[in-house]
Amino acid sequence: MRLSRGAGLKDETAHTSHSLATLLGFVGRGMLLLIAGIGLLEVWGVPVAWVLSSPTLWQIVKRTVVIGVVTGVTVFVIRASRLLTTYLLTPPAGQPVKSYQASRKVKTLAPLVQTFMQVIVIFVAALLVLEQLGINTGPVLAGAGILGLAVGFASQSLIKDVINGLFILFEDSLSVGDVVKLHNISGQVEKFTLRAVTLRDVSGSVHSIPNSAIDTVTNMTKDYSRYVLDIGVAYGEDIERAVALLKEIGDDLRRDPQYGRDMLEPMEVMGVERFTESAVVIRVRLKTHAMQQWRIGREFNRRMKKVFEEQGIEVPSPQRPLQWGNPVASN
Repeated sequence: MRLSRGAGLKDETAHTSHSLATLLGFVGRGMLLLIAGIGLLEVWGVPVAWVLSSPTLWQIVKRTVVIGVVTGVTVFVIRASRLLTTYLLTPPAGQPVKSYQASRKVKTLAPLVQTFMQVIVIFVAALLVLEQLGINTGPVLAGAGILGLAVGFASQSLIKDVINGLFILFEDSLSVGDVVKLHNISGQVEKFTLRAVTLRDVSGSVHSIPNSAIDTVTNMTKDYSRYVLDIGVAYGEDIERAVALLKEIGDDLRRDPQYGRDMLEPMEVMGVERFTESAVVIRVRLKTHAMQQWRIGREFNRRMKKVFEEQGIEVPSPQRPLQWGNPVASN
């Protein structure tokens, strides 16, 4: 169950404040221990002035303070990134959760940006801490570069996943929440990373498709959607009358407050599409808000069947004649 923006921010803020309070408490305890240690040295007769003037001691204190500051900044940035992600993905306080829909692009980009920020901050913090510990970071960086090159050669498919994922992201081919068809699999995008796209199909099955395997993206909910119906009527029916009834059904559906708010344009009757063995096929098209085409289309089908039955419009089904009896024996 998703929390409202106010509740989510409250929890994240409390968690961040607790982490900062813990860090400040640690620093405070360290200062108290330092003062207590100085007092003990005085009691034991150790020359405190000489100890405090020691360059080695101040070097240790300086490096300890730098490590503490780096750790504190790292924790703060990680918590702040989580707080920002929670703010962007949760509804404002007082607004029903179901009525709030965060931008699909925000849903896609926010987790990626958060992960990227955390990796960069942790990497930089680790280098700074190593420098304060007296470890030369030059060989570390060189080794990381060589390791990355080796991993790149060994995992070329992973590199292809990342590159293809970047192209999908920059071209805005899909976002979290879209209904798409990828690699002959249709479903709603639940998660998008630089490695793979996670789809959940209508039966609830979850499919993880590597980005390198995606050569075509069919997005069925980009900006708006359409629902196309091919309606067959018997050859003996008046086509003009059937078209008039279809337009009337579309107009009634658009006037319905429950469905009309999701129809962007009046229903379009495109005309006679083709002839089959038993029917004349009329094509109509509905333009709706994204992801509403199936709901509107199902309601249109229900109303059309009811009206056609009331008006005596025959919607034929394929028939095949059968001959009963014994076959004629051949001489």
